[in-house]
Amino acid sequence: AVSGESVFDSFGSSVDFSTDFNDDGEKDIVVGAPGIGPSTRGYISVFSGVDGQLLFSIESDELGGSFGWELLSMPDVSGDGRPEIVVGDPGYDGSAGTDSGRVLMFSAPDCLNDPNKTEPGICGCGVDDSIDGDGDGIPDCIDRCLDDPQNKCNGHLYWEPIREIIFGF
Repeated sequence: AVSGESVFDSFGSSVDFSTDFNDDGEKDIVVGAPGIGPSTRGYISVFSGVDGQLLFSIESDELGGSFGWELLSMPDVSGDGRPEIVVGDPGYDGSAGTDSGRVLMFSAPDCLNDPNKTEPGICGCGVDDSIDGDGDGIPDCIDRCLDDPQNKCNGHLYWEPIREIIFGF
């Protein structure tokens, strides 16, 4: 069993078990811990699918956000030969305003911060990679954003790698 680091971590709020990060042939476990309250810092941890040992963790750069609220791991989509982790952070205070949210993509095992998206509304509420929208054989990333005042709808989805709104709701 694996567990959070401290009280109010909300460890296990999101879990993914679909990618092998340490090349041992087994899928590893990615766990989100977005934290609760203004004094917590969200994080994600990746554990070996074989023995549960911690492989690496990534911590938010902001207190009080909700980094790790939603996550998914993906096979190599950036072309660097390493799998990626997409992390939703709907409580992030970005240039678009309080709780405008963001979605981050990290390349493992180096955990280098890749694209960083901040939009009006609350982005990072849900991410999915079950659709290959452009037909290139690689799953694309879809981000669910809520309350987008500029588009005058209650939410929208973003599809990567081609950045376009594909559905408003």
